[in-house]
Amino acid sequence: MSALLLAGASALGLALISVYLRDLRLSYEVGESTRAIFAADSAIEYQLYTVLNNSDTIKIPVMSNNTGYTSSIENDILRGVGESRGIRRGIEIYLGASNEYMSSEE
Repeated sequence: MSALLLAGASALGLALISVYLRDLRLSYEVGESTRAIFAADSAIEYQLYTVLNNSDTIKIPVMSNNTGYTSSIENDILRGVGESRGIRRGIEIYLGASNEYMSSEE
């Protein structure tokens, strides 16, 4: 009888530990996901500025929180992907036809 109670308590303890570890991993990934999406946002903002102003005069953003990003422009689509410790998040923006996003005054 005591062996059965000990086995039940051990199984319950292991179940609680696995739930705790899963929640701990999820909370870690939320923080890294937030850093990654902000890195992707920085990439998109930089690309959008250079496209709308036809200029490369501002410096490329440098991340100081151990994140990185890649960005690209293809067929009027801006893509930015941020990465933080293996967690990747991306943003994609469609600009429209070639001069549709420029003001008519220019």
